Amino acid sequence: MKKIPAVKKLEISFCTLPNLSSIREMPLLEELHFAYTKKLEDITGIIQLKKTLKHLWFEEASCKNITNWNPLSELKELQELVIVKASVSDLHFLEKLHKLNNLRLIETKILTKDLSPLKNIKSVSYFHTGIDKQIEIFLAEEQKKI
Repeated sequence: MKKIPAVKKLEISFCTLPNLSSIREMPLLEELHFAYTKKLEDITGIIQLKKTLKHLWFEEASCKNITNWNPLSELKELQELVIVKASVSDLHFLEKLHKLNNLRLIETKILTKDLSPLKNIKSVSYFHTGIDKQIEIFLAEEQKKI
C-alpha cells in the first residue's frame, strides 16, 4: 500500500483478505469500498486511515464475518458509512464519528435495542435491519432515508 500514496479512492474486491493488517496510512485516501471480500473478519487495520478516510462502503458479501465494528470509531473524518448484509450487535462505535452525516444499513441485522448512537447522524437509511419499525420510531423525521 505504501507504493500508492497518491490514491484518493480505492476498491478492494474479489479477494480472500482475512484482515486489514496490511493497510498503511495513505495521505490522500478519502474513499474505500469493499466488495466480495468474503473472508474479511478483522478490520482493526483500518485505523491507519483515520486521518483521511471520509467514505467507507462494505458491500456485497464483504462484511458478513465482521463481529467487531469498534475500530471504525477511530475514523474521525468519516462522513459516509455504508454497511450491507452484516450483523451489528452494538452501535456505540458510531458515537465518536462526529462528522458522520450519512449512514446506510442495508440488509444488516441490528442486534441491539439501544439506538441512541443514531441520534446525531444527519441522514440514516435502513432496509431489512430486523428492527426497521423501531428505527422508524426512534429517528427524527429529517433523519429518515428509507
